[in-house]
Amino acid sequence: MNKPERRSRPGHVWGEGILAHHFHGNYWASLAIVFDDADSARDAVATLGEPWKQSDRDPTCISCSAQSAELDRVTDMLVAFGAERDKIGSIRFSIDHGEWFGVLVPVRPKEQMELTI
Repeated sequence: MNKPERRSRPGHVWGEGILAHHFHGNYWASLAIVFDDADSARDAVATLGEPWKQSDRDPTCISCSAQSAELDRVTDMLVAFGAERDKIGSIRFSIDHGEWFGVLVPVRPKEQMELTI
């Protein structure tokens, strides 16, 4: 499986993600996205919101688990930020994992979020 070609844009953080399919019992999926640093991951969680969480074990990584409608909502948001829908849920190389996808998440700098009026 090939990693996505890296892209950049001011005010955005680049992440590389992958989906894991879970077919035991009711279908659900978990997604993980890795960023360059912990601050970028934190900023991405602030933009993406629930159900995304920053990992305690590896703070450069964010993850979420979702079923049905919530998985569709998460996927739609990632696609809106440049991820390729066909790669996210792909079973092209494995029934266990999608393909690697890239995503540019818009973020507000920490300094801007801390401004008081």
